Amino acid sequence: MGKAGNYHDTNGSENEVDQLIASSGRKTAILLQLLKETGMRIGSLEASLDRNRLRKQCHKGYARKRSNPRVFKVSNKLMSMLKALQEHSSSNRVFQKSLRNQARLFHKQRRKIISELQNPMIMSISFHTFRHWKATTDTIRLRISSTL
Repeated sequence: MGKAGNYHDTNGSENEVDQLIASSGRKTAILLQLLKETGMRIGSLEASLDRNRLRKQCHKGYARKRSNPRVFKVSNKLMSMLKALQEHSSSNRVFQKSLRNQARLFHKQRRKIISELQNPMIMSISFHTFRHWKATTDTIRLRISSTL
């Protein structure tokens, strides 16, 4: 089996990723769904909303990995969740917590979810896992569509 299959086998199936999202707190769930749909780096999460597109801005004036700002297409459901979150915000940032605080909250919620669901595979899912998961699923979709 190639890298794509191995990655999914050892770092969480879509079912486990979805279990983690569904069992997380509202803001963390929105963040995780955003990572799942876009594959963006957690450190690049300065974003602005525009229709059903999410515009990634450069973090603190520079691109994290020398990449250009991008526009991501996201689902209507995620966009409405992001807009609702932003409406209740005192600034124009979608996510108010620092990356360190967001990570701390995620790890705490993940441990609780693992205990509740009795699924230790969820422990292997990190913020960066979503990036790899997205790349893997996009590659698989591309291979399938090119064979049709």
